[in-house]
Amino acid sequence: MNPEHKELAEKVINVFKTSNKDTLYFPDDLANIFPNEDTTKLVTNNLIELGLLKLISKGFFRITNKGLNFKGFADLERKEEIENRKNILDLRLKEWQVKTFWPIFIVAIIGSGLGIYNFINSLIPSENVERLEQKIEKTQSELDKLKISMSTEKHMDSVESESVLIDKFQK
Repeated sequence: MNPEHKELAEKVINVFKTSNKDTLYFPDDLANIFPNEDTTKLVTNNLIELGLLKLISKGFFRITNKGLNFKGFADLERKEEIENRKNILDLRLKEWQVKTFWPIFIVAIIGSGLGIYNFINSLIPSENVERLEQKIEKTQSELDKLKISMSTEKHMDSVESESVLIDKFQK
């Protein structure tokens, strides 16, 4: 819409807002706003497309809730610009998600596969564990033998030292 049509559309919305009627009839209520019939059709069709007015029947119009909240075309254009930016950002985000989905999915599958493999491997005793267990048993048996030999040596030493002491006393 050109600026002149926007101005006419704002006047139509203001007439609806200031009027006490629910519906307005074009020849009676809105005829004095428009310079010619072509402009009338163009502006009213644009208002209907924007959702500000609703055509009830031929010549009868009703303002919508969006029309009641209408503050001007500058506000409407600002809202459209914000919506366009939001749509652009949403599109970029969706594109990024599509590009990164499969690589991340493949890494996740590989990671879960390795996790399951490691878990199963930890349940099955390996050769190293068995060798370490045998080494531990061998070391423990050697320690037991050393303990026994040390205790026998101590016992022998104590018996010898008693016999030496007894001999000294007897002399």
